[in-house]
Amino acid sequence: MNIIQCILTIVLIMVSGPVFSNTSENTASELITKTVFRDTGIHAVYLQNSLGDIQGCQLSDRFVFDVNESGGQSILAAVMTASLSGVPIQAKIQGCIDAGGVTLVTAPKAIAIIMKYTPP
Repeated sequence: MNIIQCILTIVLIMVSGPVFSNTSENTASELITKTVFRDTGIHAVYLQNSLGDIQGCQLSDRFVFDVNESGGQSILAAVMTASLSGVPIQAKIQGCIDAGGVTLVTAPKAIAIIMKYTPP
């Protein structure tokens, strides 16, 4: 590799944007406090406490999911069940997506829901 190729490679690495990984992480087990269902299919779920800095998303007061994506209907059913029964959930988060509003901000994207039911 000649010197020009080496310099170009270094410059390209330095100016390249962030790389999104396929890593996921779980939220804490929380009760659902509010849900927002939109005609776009991107629904928002608010939990008792902030999610904190999760996956580098702009919003931390909710997670969102797209009901039209694979698994979206299952997430919708789990969210509705947990919300109506008062069962805490954990959301498996992978990356960020547009929060579904007009502000073009990102929120954590849920890819699975874990229900934490404990019998009385």
